Amino acid sequence: MSSQSSQSEDQMSSQADHVPTAGFGPDLKKYFNNKTLSDVVVRCSSQEFAVHKLVLFSHSEYFVKQLSGPWKESQENAIVITEFHADVVEAMLYFLYHLDYKVPTNAMIFNARMYEIADNYGLDSLKNLAKDKFRTAIEADWNEAEYVDAISIVYTSTPPQDHDLRESVVDISMEHMNELIGHGDFKSALEANPEFAIDIIHGQAEKIAEIQNRGYPRYRSATIQVFVPY
Repeated sequence: MSSQSSQSEDQMSSQADHVPTAGFGPDLKKYFNNKTLSDVVVRCSSQEFAVHKLVLFSHSEYFVKQLSGPWKESQENAIVITEFHADVVEAMLYFLYHLDYKVPTNAMIFNARMYEIADNYGLDSLKNLAKDKFRTAIEADWNEAEYVDAISIVYTSTPPQDHDLRESVVDISMEHMNELIGHGDFKSALEANPEFAIDIIHGQAEKIAEIQNRGYPRYRSATIQVFVPY
């Protein structure tokens, strides 16, 4: 390699190191639901969102296949989403441009739905964020009526091998079991979601084993009545 070529590459490398990137994030944000340069639309219920393929493709291989294969979406440059509420779809698209999303008052349920839609479309970064936001929400509001609904959503929208949200509701439920077990709605959640009840039992068994291993071999936990439908 000639010295001139080497110097040229060094110069390009030096220039690349000083490319201003601070404005990229803020600039990208302004293109959320902006028709400027938009080349695909996302429809949900009566709402339509202007989106950019480059942004979709950079986040998920799912969208790459959906919009570049021999599918209706690719031919029409349109994605129709019917299985999620428009607010959840909008928050997902908002995340693609902002790397965050706004949470309404029903934070526990909303974050569980955000986790679900992220899993559905292969958005791992959104999935991780929704998991953290969900955990924060249930830690703060486990004593609200919404918590029971959130439990049901978690156990009906995630498979048994997906432990992220399930472990959170089991941890919080065990931590506050003395208060929750007296609530009829919580008992109903155990009845309606046998996998949740089983996870609670496993969690208690692990806790007992942990305490016994610490030097309390005769430790016995208080009996908790768990209702599992036949």
